[in-house]
Amino acid sequence: MKFKKVLIVLIFCMITMGFQVDAHSSTIKWYSFEEGVALGKAQGRPLYLNFMADWCGYCRKMDKYTYSDTKIIAYLNEHFISIKVNVDQDGRIAAFYKVRPIPDHVFLNANGKPIGRAAKAGYKNSEEFMKLLMAVKDAAQK
Repeated sequence: MKFKKVLIVLIFCMITMGFQVDAHSSTIKWYSFEEGVALGKAQGRPLYLNFMADWCGYCRKMDKYTYSDTKIIAYLNEHFISIKVNVDQDGRIAAFYKVRPIPDHVFLNANGKPIGRAAKAGYKNSEEFMKLLMAVKDAAQK
């Protein structure tokens, strides 16, 4: 019983201290699906699910241009828990969310309930993506 208490305290410390979000980071902090969902619940923050694949040209283009934009990095790290889901490795998760062509963008509230998705799957430049992020953040707060 004492071991369980120590383990719970250790996990809590890892979540509150080890996973602190740095909005001024030079990269987006990506989590696995399981880690991100747990962290979203613990921190009460909405989730951004990026469905992608290694072979996807538009996914690589988003990595190179959109996800490297300092404004996008700061906004995602500050307001969302970002989760990268590889559709080839996590097909069950992609099927559950009815992922369309990739890249696909799905947003969940802190409890894992859908709150929105991009009207059209596919590549989003920084300007388009920022508008989407701001709209979803506003919807999540209501």
